[in-house]
Amino acid sequence: MLSILSTLMEESGGINSFSNWIKTKLKTKKSAELFIIFLGIIIYIDGYFNSIIVGNISKTLSESYSISKAKIAYYVDSTSAPICPLIPISSWGASILGIISSLLLHSKFKDVNPLNLFLTFIPYQFFTFSVLGVLFLVALFNFNIFKMKNYEKHLLENNIDKSKINKNTSKNLQEINPFIFLSGILSLFLLTILFSIINLSNLALNMTYSVTLSALIYFFIVRKYIDFSEFKKNLKINLINTFKSIFTLILAWAMINSIQTLGFNHEITTFLKANNISSSIFPILIFVFSMFISFSSGTSWGTFYLLIPIAFSIGEVYGLHEISIFIGATISGSVFGDNCSLISDTTIISALTCNCKLDAHYSTQIPYALIAGGISLLMWIILFISSSLFFSYFMLIISLSIIQLFFNKNSD
Repeated sequence: MLSILSTLMEESGGINSFSNWIKTKLKTKKSAELFIIFLGIIIYIDGYFNSIIVGNISKTLSESYSISKAKIAYYVDSTSAPICPLIPISSWGASILGIISSLLLHSKFKDVNPLNLFLTFIPYQFFTFSVLGVLFLVALFNFNIFKMKNYEKHLLENNIDKSKINKNTSKNLQEINPFIFLSGILSLFLLTILFSIINLSNLALNMTYSVTLSALIYFFIVRKYIDFSEFKKNLKINLINTFKSIFTLILAWAMINSIQTLGFNHEITTFLKANNISSSIFPILIFVFSMFISFSSGTSWGTFYLLIPIAFSIGEVYGLHEISIFIGATISGSVFGDNCSLISDTTIISALTCNCKLDAHYSTQIPYALIAGGISLLMWIILFISSSLFFSYFMLIISLSIIQLFFNKNSD
């Protein structure tokens, strides 16, 4: 249903109309870049939906404010997959809640509320907070490195004449009110929150209800603006991409059942209890292992379904607090690997929607992803040494400050 809603927003001209309207409110290149990041954060419903909506809006802003396509693709990709796992009322959050609900039901912590457990591992998603820190460095301080610096420099040297930018003058895009697009996004958020308040026990079902109803409301409003031949063609493309993700999840579910049938989780817990191994080292190992699995497969969702049950089983040996840390490490590593992977669906979709070549997007994003990943690893090491979440986040601030000081020194 998210594919249908995003296609409706594209084909009705809602996205283009909103893009043209917001351009009148943003005065500088920096404000445009910060707006793209802000938009990527608040459209947290789904990584795929985020990439399509924010990517298409950002594409228009890049032309008006001389921002390279590589940079906007980086902004879009880095605010889609990393943000979604933080929010329980997103498609990613609902999936994670579904996993931990099932795990809690068959554990000694069956009385624990899955949502409460979800909230406890949000602070341990170190990679997401590192990514956000690096994003704001790039936007606020023009932190352009390696190939990104070349793309931005090339754009400035060519001095694009903004008056010659191709403007879409179709009847549909001029007639539609930009606030119709906003109403579609707002209805999606409000309905998701409303259904979640009514029934907290099944957030995945709530997401289905809210997206379906939002799509029907939006379609009713914009139906006269839609070219249905184009709508069918683009919907087919979006659905194909969606089915690829669904197929990945089916394979992940099959793998989980195989692991459970073989008793792999039981073997791990038996080994840990017999050898009295300290829990402190596991977050680092889980983070690195999750990163490699996600990077190799190109899917953080598949990695969630594969490794969260294992992380939960290890954590169960030590306690509920350790479960939170281990799941946080799993999600953090999975998103890190996904963000670095050339075959990740969000990487590919972000490049496509921003009209950026895939190799250009990948080569410019990966240095920033590795910086954020390196900071995350440092945060896990500090947590291992100090057992203090405060000192881990202090390391994040120190790392970002050192990077900025070093960058300023080299720029001078």
